[in-house]
Amino acid sequence: MEDPNDFSNFYKSVSEYVPGSQDEVGVQIMEFVDKLVISVTYNGQKDSTYKIPIPNTTILGNLQTTENEFGAPRNELSCVEDYEEEDAAYDERHGLTKDLLDQTANIEPICLIGDSSNYKLRILCTQLLVLLLSVNASESRDVILSVSSRLFNGEKVNDNDFDNLFFVMQLVKKCYLQRRKPITSAPL
Repeated sequence: MEDPNDFSNFYKSVSEYVPGSQDEVGVQIMEFVDKLVISVTYNGQKDSTYKIPIPNTTILGNLQTTENEFGAPRNELSCVEDYEEEDAAYDERHGLTKDLLDQTANIEPICLIGDSSNYKLRILCTQLLVLLLSVNASESRDVILSVSSRLFNGEKVNDNDFDNLFFVMQLVKKCYLQRRKPITSAPL
């Protein structure tokens, strides 16, 4: 008999090496009733923490959803106006809608610890929110993100910044979509 209060039911973790390097990126997600705590480490280090508020849940509740290939809800593309046909097809495959993009466009991550002027981490925060909502439109918990600024080698623009962002987003998605251990019965 499994304990429904077992912490492992609310904790997910994944780590991988950055392609072409010896650097390891780890993602841990702890799920609470009112928030998701996501930790992204770079060689075991993290130095910044952000609070990422979820947009108004009433508006998000109005987004149509279907299931993606993982069986998780995703947003249905309902309105394509100013998109190129190729962009619209990409967005549809990845669960993005004009409504979702509009709702997340004005989200302002709140820096709790670290350099509040680091625009690369702020971009990571907003992209992470778009990812979470595109995978699960009913997600209503605010996100606390602890992350290493070393993921992006400082403020200077580097050729691999986008690749690093994409790599981190893929790891977060992989971790978020991991199935929790099923709870078979409650203890007496």
